[in-house]
Amino acid sequence: MPDKTSFANWVRDRAIVADTLDPLSPLDDLEPLRELIGDARVVAIGESAHYLREFYLLRHRLLCFLAERCGFTIYALEAPFTEAHAIDAWVQGGPGTVAEVAAAGVAIELGRCREMHELLMWMRAYNRSATTPLRFAGTDVPGSGGSPLPALEQVAAYLQQYDPDALPPLAEGSVEAAFATEAPLTIANLRAAHPVVHDALSFQRMRMEDYFMDVSVFDAFDAVACIPQTSCTEREARRHRSVA
Repeated sequence: MPDKTSFANWVRDRAIVADTLDPLSPLDDLEPLRELIGDARVVAIGESAHYLREFYLLRHRLLCFLAERCGFTIYALEAPFTEAHAIDAWVQGGPGTVAEVAAAGVAIELGRCREMHELLMWMRAYNRSATTPLRFAGTDVPGSGGSPLPALEQVAAYLQQYDPDALPPLAEGSVEAAFATEAPLTIANLRAAHPVVHDALSFQRMRMEDYFMDVSVFDAFDAVACIPQTSCTEREARRHRSVA
């Protein structure tokens, strides 16, 4: 007869208790994780919801342990991979402020908080004396919602410097001018079209509308996966706004 151990009992038997969430506290209480990690080269850290202070602090503390005690060298986050290059440069001593690079390089406002700033400042301080620098990487699509423009802008800037003849003429130097559409449809544009929300329920509904618009969940993921489907005419953009 199969063992019907409850989930609560399973967690109770296997949980590792942390003494604190303070990222600057000693890390000895996390040592039991070393056996669990073993020789893994990738450690996934999940969360059940965004924007929660405790998850920021736990990720920060786990990053300290993984970098200082286990030798991990890359912190990969749900952030646009193109825009995240600026954060990677900053944590290695590059220009700008932590607020600027976090706001520009982390999607859906996840970088606009003190806890994220403190994590990035810790990475920058760590890299001042680290033998191998701790890198930052984005693992999401550019533009935070499938728009190819941020990536194309970097490609265009490179080509304009090293092979300008490879680019078609761009009106006023804008990458958007290379597209036949009148205006790109992105998650950011849809978000800006929403009125101010005043309660948690309307905020959650707004987020769902932004992510999935007026199509099914699976169609939405298919649309994001296919770059040509992430732009449309202004007429189509107005239609999406009216549905939302």
